[in-house]
Amino acid sequence: MVKKHSNKQFVEKKIGIDNIMPPSKQDLNLQQASEKAIIEAMKEHSDFISCFSNKQCYLCLQPLNTFSESEPCLHWLLRRTNRIKKRNIEYLLKNVDMLQALSYVRWVANTESKGMGINDLSDEIDEDRYYECTVTWKNISWSFLVENLQGHTQQENIFPHYHLHMTINNKPFIVFSNFHIPLQESDIFFLRLRVEGHERMKHVFLGGESYEDWLRMVNHKDALANMKSGDKDTDSPFHLQTMITAKEGSTISGDEIASLVKESNRTGETMAALVRDRLKNVKVKTIISPSEGIVDQVKRKRRKQ
Repeated sequence: MVKKHSNKQFVEKKIGIDNIMPPSKQDLNLQQASEKAIIEAMKEHSDFISCFSNKQCYLCLQPLNTFSESEPCLHWLLRRTNRIKKRNIEYLLKNVDMLQALSYVRWVANTESKGMGINDLSDEIDEDRYYECTVTWKNISWSFLVENLQGHTQQENIFPHYHLHMTINNKPFIVFSNFHIPLQESDIFFLRLRVEGHERMKHVFLGGESYEDWLRMVNHKDALANMKSGDKDTDSPFHLQTMITAKEGSTISGDEIASLVKESNRTGETMAALVRDRLKNVKVKTIISPSEGIVDQVKRKRRKQ
């Protein structure tokens, strides 16, 4: 069996969404579980980074190009050897939770570019699909698709499942239609929490954060104060657009704006932060949106009716 990947995020998998306890007791249990899960996830992520930097798997402690058919491991998803076939990936995925596989490849992606190689933007998920996420690292991409939580209408695939699309060097290695991988109870809990939300719980991929995760986690004013400008829009998952309006009876000096632009270019501080700090008698509105550098989602083609 595959060694379990225990990235439990903000809440333990065993905690349900339904109100099964009085709110005060439930909140206490959730807080305790959250604190424990965060500590465990941070420790596990630290182990992952330490091993990954040495091209070693933190789960099986073998080199990333190791393959033994009798010892499946999540590092197979990196396919560092051509001996790993589609059937091996299928066997692996049917023996781990989707959340485990998804967490692993998100960790991998963020070793290369923080949040840029992960696209789970809710605005880009098709209306008739429940959850979509594309992750890229080097020459590989993985796209996870959950169309619904019931399964297809066909009798053989009526169980809850997800699909995987995997490309290597921009060529399909696995396509969405190859596998119908069962969703576990923990996956359904994760998906409901992620997609539908809950008033007392949030889900964030610790160590595998995407643009959408950063927006869930951070205080936007604090984030603006600490962001740095990139040379181009592909350097960061965030794109900032700042609008400045003079208050009634005031004017905006073009020289001041030009001076702040030069300072931003020199220091790396964002115009959004400089304008809020330096200009007086103005109204400032900053819109945070995903940058052009975030990987595109890979979509499944519609089945013919």
